[in-house]
Amino acid sequence: MKEKGTVDWFARTVAIISLLGSLAALWYSTLAPADVQASMSSPMFLWRPESETPVGGQQAKPKLMMKATCSFSNNGAHFGEISYLALRFESDDGTKWVFAPYWVVDDAKLISDGFAKRTWVKEPFHPTVIPGKQTTVYSYMFFAESGLSNFTDATLTPHKFHVSLLTWSSGDDAPHVQQISTLDFDEDLIDNVEKGAVFGIPFAEQQKQVQMLK
Repeated sequence: MKEKGTVDWFARTVAIISLLGSLAALWYSTLAPADVQASMSSPMFLWRPESETPVGGQQAKPKLMMKATCSFSNNGAHFGEISYLALRFESDDGTKWVFAPYWVVDDAKLISDGFAKRTWVKEPFHPTVIPGKQTTVYSYMFFAESGLSNFTDATLTPHKFHVSLLTWSSGDDAPHVQQISTLDFDEDLIDNVEKGAVFGIPFAEQQKQVQMLK
């Protein structure tokens, strides 16, 4: 009788573990809510005059622009959505910039035709829907926003920034901080963009990974 009881206990334990595993698999595959994680590549900067129409007539105002590729991965089973995103630049000296996405970029056209022809403009920024267990990637052209009370206007002055990738989903009041990276907005970058170059620079974390290679 003792041996039979031991066998029954073992069988029940295996059955319970099997049931729990099945429930976990069901949750992961079909029931888990959307869980969208976002990341971004190292940026490329441009300094271009953009037409504005203030009181008194139209004028060209230099604008700092930035191209970056963002990846959105939905770890949940249900559809997820990124309704908006932004990049917050914060320096230890108190300088704060914010970049907003205006255009979806065709990277191939940007490489082949250059910036000036504007063939790289694919479409205006729009919310992104990501099916469960899938990843999608978009390249965006971000513009430095100006005239905001909590942020300073972007200028070509050196700073070391902490760059935060912020995303919003439908119904969010506050953004989700998805990635924080360090960027040295240095004299070399400034010198190149002042001359009209499209200049890319890796984040400090990526530079450190390369430096650690043996």
